[in-house]
Amino acid sequence: MKTEVTAVFDLGKTNKKFLLYDEALQPVYKSSVQLPGAVDEDLYPCEDYVLLKDWMLSTFAEAVHHAKYRIKGVNFSAYGATLVHLNRAGEPIAPIYNYLKPYDPALQHGLYERYGGRSAFSSQTASPPLGHLNSGLTLYWLQQQHPDVYRQIHNSLHLPEFCSFLFSEERYSGITSVGCHTHLWDFTRLEYHRWAAAEGLLEKLAPLAAARSAAQRVFNGVPVLVGRGLHDSSAALIPHLKREERPFLLLSTGTWCITLNPFSQEPLTDTELDADCLCYLSYEGAPVRAARYFAGKIHEDMVNGLCKEYGKSPAYFYDLPFDEGLGLIAEEAYDLHESISYYHQPNAAQAYHHFMYSLVRHLLPSIQLAKGRTPVRRLIVEGGFCRNKIFMTLLRRFCPQMEVLTSGDEEASALGAAMLTQELYQEHALVMA
Repeated sequence: MKTEVTAVFDLGKTNKKFLLYDEALQPVYKSSVQLPGAVDEDLYPCEDYVLLKDWMLSTFAEAVHHAKYRIKGVNFSAYGATLVHLNRAGEPIAPIYNYLKPYDPALQHGLYERYGGRSAFSSQTASPPLGHLNSGLTLYWLQQQHPDVYRQIHNSLHLPEFCSFLFSEERYSGITSVGCHTHLWDFTRLEYHRWAAAEGLLEKLAPLAAARSAAQRVFNGVPVLVGRGLHDSSAALIPHLKREERPFLLLSTGTWCITLNPFSQEPLTDTELDADCLCYLSYEGAPVRAARYFAGKIHEDMVNGLCKEYGKSPAYFYDLPFDEGLGLIAEEAYDLHESISYYHQPNAAQAYHHFMYSLVRHLLPSIQLAKGRTPVRRLIVEGGFCRNKIFMTLLRRFCPQMEVLTSGDEEASALGAAMLTQELYQEHALVMA
């Protein structure tokens, strides 16, 4: 007898994962790939549409025909601020632009000035100016600087909803993606910002769909619910919102370390926006205060450098225990110099302790920004840094007023997508009845 499972594609910038969860929400299968990238017309790195699509469809086809599993539903969590531009036939007509691609400051400034100035615009959209990380600005950039391409766009879908489209053939905009520092959503009015309509961008966006919605399709003769997709940070909150009885902060660690606060009722100030504090939307459409630091990428680059300098493998650093003496040396060096040369230490362990001390210290302001004035005393850490003993030891020491916990969830964003999909089974069964 086949095991009934929920499938989830969990797409990070670096790692693309496919997971199957049983009815107890335990992962029974997981695979991971790192797909080679492509480049756009400016030779800037970007996602490879063909490789991504082929991997997803072939991976799912193999799972659907697996002798051991019966897939009841599939959903998607993926990184945000990334649009896939499709023509009427559903084919891409532009690269999947990288959100780190430099943005024309004059174009951005001119838009702000037409709609009340940078401060008002940022406050209303609950996001500082971030260039292509404000994905609405990517669509505006195409309209203004690549009009021939823009005219061919029938719909621009954010990455989670594009993944859903590959399986459902339905085009929708998800609330968690639209609310992900896009500059498209007005958090003061809880609707699209007026600039998106005034500039004609809404014509290129698919209709809004709730996270609690799905399409039903048949694969290999079996009906399968296809979820609409979720921004990964919003998906990662779902398990904790359902389990925790007390307020908490969630520190989701990956390429970005993002601190999420779903309990804040404060509007963002100009100072907080200038410090890169912003808001997401939860899967239920509620504002989530957030702040981020590029800690995962900084860590990856530094470990690669330390491996070359000291002749170690990455595993050496990932498994290194915290050493009190090396921690004290790192503290003294940081206090005296604010920075040190990590490549000129007596050994690899000391260099890594110095680096991690600095990394965690630089992460703290983003945690405090997300916390704001919310009376919360619990910080839950999920993701790759959960397993880093030095990171967790230092974080607890730097946050003595907080109860710092690690999540037992290996992939919180994938689990959140699976949880929501399982709830949809019952809701759709009631509708069908």
